[in-house]
Amino acid sequence: MIPPELYFLYFLNFLFLFLLSRLFFERGGKWTFPRFLSLLPFMIDVGFLACASLGIVHPAFALDALLSHGLEGGAVLLSVSSFILVSYAIGGHRKSVPLCHQPHDRPTHLVVEGAYRKVRHPLYTAHLLLLFGVFVLVPHWISFLTFVYGVLMLVFTARKEEEQFLSSEFGNEYQTYMEKTGRFLPRWK
Repeated sequence: MIPPELYFLYFLNFLFLFLLSRLFFERGGKWTFPRFLSLLPFMIDVGFLACASLGIVHPAFALDALLSHGLEGGAVLLSVSSFILVSYAIGGHRKSVPLCHQPHDRPTHLVVEGAYRKVRHPLYTAHLLLLFGVFVLVPHWISFLTFVYGVLMLVFTARKEEEQFLSSEFGNEYQTYMEKTGRFLPRWK
């Protein structure tokens, strides 16, 4: 049985991401269908975790105690890493940012400090850590497919943002930045 504290940790992390979107990003982003699709894995995972915490869904396979505790420890590590990475990435910003993957938003500045020094999309990396953590916490086909869908949507969203930057006044600088940094993981040289 998964301790209630772990569910609470994940619910806090999802709440943190929701508040981040409300407080950190510029207002005025429209609720478009692509934006809804990019948020869908997070909504599914919150509902899935609620069902798991209430005993409505269970891990897809029986786990012995040692493996179960190992997965719980991994889930804690993923959630805490996600929270720390989001906090570190926010620290690299001097002001709110537009949602550059929205068709009407344009980049207003380029951030290359803090977490952005090594990774172009550290917030998305943190999101992926959280989605993968849900699968590790409650291994189930729903949490696995949600993670895979989240990866696909965040790759698509990151590409859209990169296209926006490349076609903006920051295009040349961003191209150089892309050559030095990885999309979601640091480049090892």
